[in-house]
Amino acid sequence: MDAGPDLIPLAEGVATFGGGNAYSWYRSQAHRGGTVSMGGQRVPVVKVSSRWMISKAEVAQAVEAERRARSEIVQWTADYAAGVLREGLVQLTGGRSYTVRGRFHLLTVPQPMAPADSWWICNSCRQPATTRHDPDRECHRCRDWSPCADDCTLVSVSCPSCRTSLTLRSA
Repeated sequence: MDAGPDLIPLAEGVATFGGGNAYSWYRSQAHRGGTVSMGGQRVPVVKVSSRWMISKAEVAQAVEAERRARSEIVQWTADYAAGVLREGLVQLTGGRSYTVRGRFHLLTVPQPMAPADSWWICNSCRQPATTRHDPDRECHRCRDWSPCADDCTLVSVSCPSCRTSLTLRSA
């Protein structure tokens, strides 16, 4: 990146982007690697006369990428409310997310100052599911150190309302 007319001070770029991080966080990233993270992409920065500068066009692209990402999350949240599920880890508004696994999905809701809560939900009737665990299936990490966050003892999920079930591991 050259010191052309497209460059603006990093502080102005950060204010335009409005990503929620402090300017010092961006300045620290710039110093460490010559780029800053904006809109899910690495944007190059350059020091000109002891001042960090960034491309105005690339900040505009980052703002647009962030707007599209937020718009997608709003759409996915509306789809979820309408019963439409997507594959993979799907982000919803409010920091919530879900992952589809067969005929069920695991809905995760963040809690302030605590680990997130998660519930298995039936894809067919949208009712909470019940789970069955086998403590003998506990992984090495859970036995000897700390929880693996993979729910390693879970062997099956079933819906008491519509009798749908899913076997995850043989019991």
